[in-house]
Amino acid sequence: MDIHDSDSVRHPSAGDLTHDQRLRVQTLHEAGLTYEQIHKQLDLTRQVQYAITYLVTPNTRKGRPSTLEQDEVDLII
Repeated sequence: MDIHDSDSVRHPSAGDLTHDQRLRVQTLHEAGLTYEQIHKQLDLTRQVQYAITYLVTPNTRKGRPSTLEQDEVDLII
């Protein structure tokens, strides 16, 4: 059965998983559940695969680059 069957729920912009959600996914996978079973139980999308593959604690985002040059910042301070 494919995750993208017509009876499955569509998640247009699912967003990132929280630390607890990632931990729950990894725990269920270690208990022997497949991606499909975890997907159905937790109502998550492809995030299941990423949560199993990558770390429980996601990396912090880098943010928007500064529009000021370092010498301009020094001038303000």
